[in-house]
Amino acid sequence: MLSRVTIWVAMFIVAVWVIIENYLIIYQDEVSLDDDMHYVKTRQRQGLEDVCQREDENRKSKYPTLTSTSSHTSSFSSIQNATVIELITQSQSVRPRFNATLIVFFHVPKTGGTSIQYNFNKLQGVNYHFAPGRGRYNQIKKSIDKWLQQTRHSSDGEVEFVEFHAGSCPSFMQLHQQVASWRKTAEAKGINFFSFTLVREPISFAFSVYNDLCVMRGQCGGGLNAFIEMDWVNKQTQFFNTGWSKFIQGRRRSNRTEDMGPSESEAALLFTKMKSILDWVGPSECLVNDTIPLLKYYIPSIDVDNFSSSNVVKKDLDGILYKSMLSHNELDYLHSIMRLDTMLYQNVINHYGSSCFACASPVSSFSGP
Repeated sequence: MLSRVTIWVAMFIVAVWVIIENYLIIYQDEVSLDDDMHYVKTRQRQGLEDVCQREDENRKSKYPTLTSTSSHTSSFSSIQNATVIELITQSQSVRPRFNATLIVFFHVPKTGGTSIQYNFNKLQGVNYHFAPGRGRYNQIKKSIDKWLQQTRHSSDGEVEFVEFHAGSCPSFMQLHQQVASWRKTAEAKGINFFSFTLVREPISFAFSVYNDLCVMRGQCGGGLNAFIEMDWVNKQTQFFNTGWSKFIQGRRRSNRTEDMGPSESEAALLFTKMKSILDWVGPSECLVNDTIPLLKYYIPSIDVDNFSSSNVVKKDLDGILYKSMLSHNELDYLHSIMRLDTMLYQNVINHYGSSCFACASPVSSFSGP
């Protein structure tokens, strides 16, 4: 028989081994967490474009039939082909000479544009032009045309900031040739030019529109059931294509073909035009991290740290709806009718980059041009 001492020694060895094994498991978990944190820091340090390119190669081996849409070719003047992280880093240390600047902003409702107006409209040295409709747009167009003809690159840093908003204002697809013409004139005269817009995660966008129009403004209502019945078919894509008037008319779902929103070919053409015309398209969720620092490149007086949000729906209002209220079936349904908006959102992040997001979903390519 084994002696009592031998048994105790064996039990002690087993206990020590268990402790060592648990320690190794914990250590491995900590190393794994450290590796994850290192990976995140590597993303930030190397820039999203390089990381996305490597992930794109990995995706191609797993999904050989998918086509990549991640080909960042930003036309951001003087810092071409840089990631957003590089752009922001350089914008803190490199300023344009005291040139005049023309900034053009396409404001999709409920994407953060009111905060842009609120903060930049009151800055000294910034002439903010707000175009909520076609009549005001025509006035602003004449003013900007005249300013471009009279202004020289040495005009002491004056900034003309044009916002195309909702109402009856022409859409992006109706105005992209005008924007390209302004850019050509500005660049020929040594005037800085920057054009941009914002997009938002589609379901969050829909809830924000509902809470603003139906709860805060009382223009509609009916709770979650009424929200589901509203027309949310690719509304951001539709806004860029046809403007706000068409957008707001389709509050109720319709089975008519002409009311089913933009086609996939129209959505593909829109994204192609965005890449060629707009220097920057940023996600609303990363407004202060990405877009505002980029604008600071041209308008150094903006205080990024104290940037104020505006026109935010009050969460304590009766009737406010949240994404968490949706069932799985309702969520799936909304995803299905917002497919083109989701693809646009993902492709924007893949193409322009963002310091707040990793690479977007691999299944985000249009079959059109």
